[in-house]
Amino acid sequence: KQTLLRDGISLKAAEGKLAASDTNDGKCFFELIVPVSDNSVVIAAGEKIELLPSSSLEMMIDNSKTFLPATYQLWNAKVTKYKGKNYIFPSVFFPVLPVSQEKKSDSSQSAPKQDDKQNSNPADSNDILSFPSDILEQFNKARNTMNETGQRIPDSNFVTIDEFQKELERKLRLNPDTVLLDENAILVRNAKEGLTFTLETYGRNVDTTSFRLLPCETLEVTELKQSESPEILRYKISGIVTKYKGGNYLLLYKATQIYSYGNFGK
Repeated sequence: KQTLLRDGISLKAAEGKLAASDTNDGKCFFELIVPVSDNSVVIAAGEKIELLPSSSLEMMIDNSKTFLPATYQLWNAKVTKYKGKNYIFPSVFFPVLPVSQEKKSDSSQSAPKQDDKQNSNPADSNDILSFPSDILEQFNKARNTMNETGQRIPDSNFVTIDEFQKELERKLRLNPDTVLLDENAILVRNAKEGLTFTLETYGRNVDTTSFRLLPCETLEVTELKQSESPEILRYKISGIVTKYKGGNYLLLYKATQIYSYGNFGK
């Protein structure tokens, strides 16, 4: 039996690599670099979880075209569960270097051996991790002083928790996703787009906007309820509205059936 995370939990600081599907079906996956856990459930590093269509995913794909490692840290990402499979709805992401490159960066900053100082090659101008030998010497001298005295060397580039929180809030404000709250809608199965919720409003300003539904536990329950009824059911829905490649998508939080009691025609 496949190990699954609970529907609705949020991932904080989950690190992984953006990967495309092997079947060229347009799907994207998040390949975990570090394990993800929820109570007693652990998803091991190396596992791939499908990323749901969203504005954040679209921005990640664009970013990966110039950020070659394509490794990211996800914050406030929602985990969903649908028909025995987990998905991730990304919200905020930060590009990060892979662990292997971080170790390479640490080793490149270590002091060169005395015998190699005179024969050392000049730093590669195209390598952002290379430093001139005099800079490395100053760095190692400061590090040795810190190890001997136990006093931290002040660093103007050190990122504090407050600064990181401000950056996280800034990225959240830039996210174009919106919240749909208690709107009337009907569930429709479209041959091309699959299941959609179409808003059902009354009066002169009729809104017939439809949303493609993202897989989650609420959708699975709603589908089951609709399959048991020969009639089209009406719902009051809430969730997150997002866009992906020009299409409207909805991640359901709630779908409550509405009973007309004969007030409206069928």
